[in-house]
Amino acid sequence: MKRDARPFLAHHLRECADARLESNGEALHLLAREVENLPSDNADMRRIAATDALDYANGAFVCGPAATALIDEYRVDAPSKQRKWLARFAAAVEHDLAPK
Repeated sequence: MKRDARPFLAHHLRECADARLESNGEALHLLAREVENLPSDNADMRRIAATDALDYANGAFVCGPAATALIDEYRVDAPSKQRKWLARFAAAVEHDLAPK
C-alpha cells in the first residue's frame, strides 16, 4: 500500500488551526490547503510517510516536539517559503519519529 501523508498532515494542521484561531490559526489553514494541493510524489510528504507519524489505526497524525514547535511558530508565508517550511517540518518529523 502506498502511503500518502498529505491528508493526515492537512487534517492535523486544520485541527491545530482551529485550536489556535487567535494566534496562527489562519496561517495554518492556508498551509493545510497548500499541503492538500501538493503533488502525490512530493519529497517532503514521502519523508513524512516513511516515519511512524501516520497513525492508520486512528486516522491521526503523530507529531513530536520539534515538529510541534514548528507548527506553533508558523506564520503566513509566500508559497516558496511554505515549501521551505515543509522541508524543515519533514526533517523534524523524521528526527522525532524515525521508523521503529
